[in-house]
Amino acid sequence: MTRQVRRPPRVRVSTRVRAYVERQAGPLLEEPTIEQTLNGFGREDVIWSVKTDHGGFWVIDSPELPLNLYPQEPRPLTADEAYSMHLGISLRLAAKVTSPDL
Repeated sequence: MTRQVRRPPRVRVSTRVRAYVERQAGPLLEEPTIEQTLNGFGREDVIWSVKTDHGGFWVIDSPELPLNLYPQEPRPLTADEAYSMHLGISLRLAAKVTSPDL
């Protein structure tokens, strides 16, 4: 049986992203924008571009993974690189939970 993940409406996702970014990096300088939406692994993941007074960040929003910030500077990190890093970190964390020896 496949578990269906219900995604909140886009406005609510933006509110969730806004609250997370403001807790982690300070007030937003402009509205978060969707950089990319990726459908894979049976879910929809959204890459948001956000700007704060601490710089620009990518925020990966996925129904099954935690939110996380990835800096866009000083070395330009593309949205695709941030997404790849996010998936890798999330998979390693999940493996540690099931196999603490890793």
